[in-house]
Amino acid sequence: MLIISHMIQAQYILLSLWIFLSFGCAHSQPQENLISCFGRADIQKIKSARLQEIAKADQDDRSAPYDSINWNKVSPRDIKRRIEIGEIFALGCFSSAADYAAGAIVYQHGDTADHAYQAFLWSLRGVELGDATQKWLLGASLDRYLVRVGKKQLFATQYSRPLNESCWCIEQVESSFSEERRVESTNKTLDHAISKLKEMNTANSISVCKNIKFCKSSLKDSPKGTVPGFW
Repeated sequence: MLIISHMIQAQYILLSLWIFLSFGCAHSQPQENLISCFGRADIQKIKSARLQEIAKADQDDRSAPYDSINWNKVSPRDIKRRIEIGEIFALGCFSSAADYAAGAIVYQHGDTADHAYQAFLWSLRGVELGDATQKWLLGASLDRYLVRVGKKQLFATQYSRPLNESCWCIEQVESSFSEERRVESTNKTLDHAISKLKEMNTANSISVCKNIKFCKSSLKDSPKGTVPGFW
């Protein structure tokens, strides 16, 4: 019993030490000075400028041909950019259409369907604030979201190259979505998307690529009502 009592006492001392180190020392360290942009035009200006810097870095990482990009280096930078964008948004520092565009540009390059949907929401807000140029980004991010959740895209902006294959293809497109609305957002028809696909496959010496159009993936239909309030 004495041995057990000593063991319990030792465990209590170790637990107390862990609590002190984990919480006491943490509180003794200086906390990051986070300030909301609410009512602070000076901070808003700084954060808006930073958003544009982050978006530019995202685009610069993608300025080279797709196959020449070192994604092992770019992907970790993408994560850091999303974290910083998220923090700026959490501080209430998205205000202008340009702020929302910067956030959308970065998040549309995210890894998950939720990242793409967040990009859609931000670009939609940018359009609402008067920036019609974000309509293409709105369409592309929504298409990416739909494809990632296993549904057909609307605007025909998403292309894929299946693993271990050489040919690019267009992800399947929802047939009930009007061509007029597609053009209104992206200035491109479905035929334009097919022409772009041919250009993407032009450099490929495999002749079968010339006849490729839509991917063989089995995506579910995206009828009206799939995206409440939008489609």
